[in-house]
Amino acid sequence: MTEIDQVTRRRITRTGLIAVDRERASLGYVLFTPLRGDGTVYLIDIDGTEVHTWNMPYPPGMYGYLLPNGNLFYCGKSPEVETDWGFPEWGSKGGAMLEVDWDGNIVWEHRDPDQHHDARKTESGGAIYLTYEWVPQDLVTRVKGGAAGTGEHGMLADVIVEVDSRGDRIWDWRAI
Repeated sequence: MTEIDQVTRRRITRTGLIAVDRERASLGYVLFTPLRGDGTVYLIDIDGTEVHTWNMPYPPGMYGYLLPNGNLFYCGKSPEVETDWGFPEWGSKGGAMLEVDWDGNIVWEHRDPDQHHDARKTESGGAIYLTYEWVPQDLVTRVKGGAAGTGEHGMLADVIVEVDSRGDRIWDWRAI
């Protein structure tokens, strides 16, 4: 059997950095975690070299980013989130928002089992994020249209929530 070198293996399996066009690439780093992964967050350079990793206590929910102070803000799937009943094909549920330092120590954590998609840390030390709420049945019956075969559990609407550094809700905006 012929041995396959790592460059060929990456090109065939489409994993890792398979090509870089230095004329078109932006300088800097890439932060990512595989959506179906265990919660390992990778920071890589332009050559695909691992610069740093964080091992998060939750699998990925959706987004994360580096904060100005160098800490990582991460949206993970909390244990309270059993399924992605909202949109299972998208994997849109999160539930746990964390700020961790460079060594992976949790600096701040807030949970909302219906948190989904994006969240942002606020300058005051809290966060602003998207969550769901059930639309009251009397309003659901007045909504026209929709996709056939959806809504068997009811209708969901977005809520934008802001919490303070203690996790107390200080503001919300409800789509309904």
